[in-house]
Amino acid sequence: MSQIIADILKLIADNQDVILSAVRLAATNKETTMATLKISDLSVGDWVYYDKGNTPYSIRSIYRTGIQDCVVLNDSVFPEGVICFVDRLKPIPITAEILEKNGFECIEEDADIALYGTPSCSIFHTKGTLRYRFDTPQASVVCWFVHELQHALRLAGVEEEINL
Repeated sequence: MSQIIADILKLIADNQDVILSAVRLAATNKETTMATLKISDLSVGDWVYYDKGNTPYSIRSIYRTGIQDCVVLNDSVFPEGVICFVDRLKPIPITAEILEKNGFECIEEDADIALYGTPSCSIFHTKGTLRYRFDTPQASVVCWFVHELQHALRLAGVEEEINL
């Protein structure tokens, strides 16, 4: 057992520059770090990633247990759904591809900002930050993730569901 520990320590020492640069990158780059979701962030129908995968799941139901909050995810393999704890869920970043797949057209684009729109709303994407601003005549909301965009659309009375 002590030989294994010695080998691991030698591997770390031999690669410390690579390890330190990876840690610095993870600490400073918002695109590589994912937000933690709370039960209060979620609604039925929201799209999320489960655990470390990048397969999107929609939320079927939400349960506050008093011990650990959980949700039931829609799953094509298990018709009854999959139960998981909220701390295993990850938000899905908004991308231009997701917007275009859901009927938003790129109206205007320059080096810093892209404007996407539909007849009922517009979305400004600040490039390099994964931040979108959702605008309607009633409100303006900053969205980083798909579930936040879903909430903004619902609040604005837009009934179409987001497709991934």
